[in-house]
Amino acid sequence: EDAAQKLMKDTKEEIIRKREEHKKDVQSFEEEILGDARRKVEQIREKELAEIQQVSQEKINKCDTRLNKMAYYVDKNEERWVLNLINSVLEG
Repeated sequence: EDAAQKLMKDTKEEIIRKREEHKKDVQSFEEEILGDARRKVEQIREKELAEIQQVSQEKINKCDTRLNKMAYYVDKNEERWVLNLINSVLEG
């Protein structure tokens, strides 16, 4: 009878120990999964940010080019426009 009680006690202790081990393993696995997920989200975020910055820079470059062309056009034609305006006023 003492042997049976000792066996029952040892079995209960083993079950408790196994449950605790399992709980720690599950917690460790969850932490690993969450860490991997965070790293993946950060990678995606960085990639999307880089893509957005590239598109933004392309638009800025395009606008700069257009502004430079407009400034060149104004510089090239400004004197003619002024003369045309003066002549219009004088004729009118």
